[in-house]
Amino acid sequence: MNYKIIWHKAALNDLKRLDISVRQKVFEKVETYLAQDPIGLGKPLKQNLAGMFRYRYGDYRIIYVVNIPEKSMTILEVGHRKEIYN
Repeated sequence: MNYKIIWHKAALNDLKRLDISVRQKVFEKVETYLAQDPIGLGKPLKQNLAGMFRYRYGDYRIIYVVNIPEKSMTILEVGHRKEIYN
């Protein structure tokens, strides 16, 4: 069963800043692939980002949190790997 995907306003703004081809690929990867198993496919973050996960798609990172009881995930940020953790 797929997780429900909730796009945070900041993540949608991040997507708008990406090239349209990258934007479509990231959106498609989240909707069709990551939503199937966000905990198993993502990597848990540490220190001040504990409780969040990241998924790597090429040079881009997708930062999200998972709500297991509600079977939902909230995409918080999307960006290039050099800029995402700042």
